[in-house]
Formats: sequence, C-alpha cells, structure tokens
Amino acid sequence: VVFTVFWGLYNYDRTLIFPKFLDEVIPPISNHVIHTMIVPVALWEVMFRPRQEPETHARNVMQLTLHLCVYVSVMYFTYIERGVWLYPIFRKLFGTVYFFIALALMGVMFYTFYYIQWPLTKMIHGSKKKAEKKKTKLEKKNK
Repeated sequence: VVFTVFWGLYNYDRTLIFPKFLDEVIPPISNHVIHTMIVPVALWEVMFRPRQEPETHARNVMQLTLHLCVYVSVMYFTYIERGVWLYPIFRKLFGTVYFFIALALMGVMFYTFYYIQWPLTKMIHGSKKKAEKKKTKLEKKNK
C-alpha cells in the first residue's frame, strides 16, 4: 500500500504527497528507502518464507485493522494538534466526501494486498498437501 499510494500520487502530482521543499529534509535516497524498499522486502518474504494460509484470517485481519486505525488516528490527531496534514492531499480532501472515499480505498487496498499473498504463496511454494507429500517421500528415501 505504501509503495502503490505514494508513488502513484507522486507520479500523478508530487505536490499532493511530497512537496518539492521536502527534498531538502528527506533526500531522494531516504525517500526510496521509506517508500520503495518495502516492495523487495515483501517479495523476499513471500518467495523465501514458505507458510500456510491460516484456517481463519480473523486474528490477522484484526491486526491489520488495528494498524490501519492507528495510522489514520496519528494522521488525524497530528492535524488536530498541529493543524497540519502529514500528506498535502488530505488538506484538499478533508471536509469533502472524497476524504472518506480515499480512506476507504486505502483500506480496500490494505486488505486486498493481505489476501493476495496467499495465492502467491501457494503458487510459489505449493499447497500444504504437496509439502506433506514431499516430506513423506524424503522420509521414505532417507530410510
């Protein structure tokens, strides 16, 4: 979500997400570390950390929801406390229906990316049944 939203808005109109004056505060390399490096890290995890889809996603979805609520709360309370939005786009959207639409779209993306990881993991590592078959074959072979 970080990569998709940040770079999508940055390429559309950088003033909506990262005004030019911030280049002096956050150099381009730091900007990439913050907003780009999450992609290779996430892909590395999917590719090299085999895991099984949980029977119920309730706990994970609750954790995602908690993190999303904390993130939105920090943004909102920063605005209440300092009168400044962390991202300029919210200054334009706040007070309109588009503010809530933007938050809802980010939430949809958040959960979509969570659920996409399971088919990707199955595609890369196979299903649990395949893993069990391989394990029993190896055990028989080693005996």
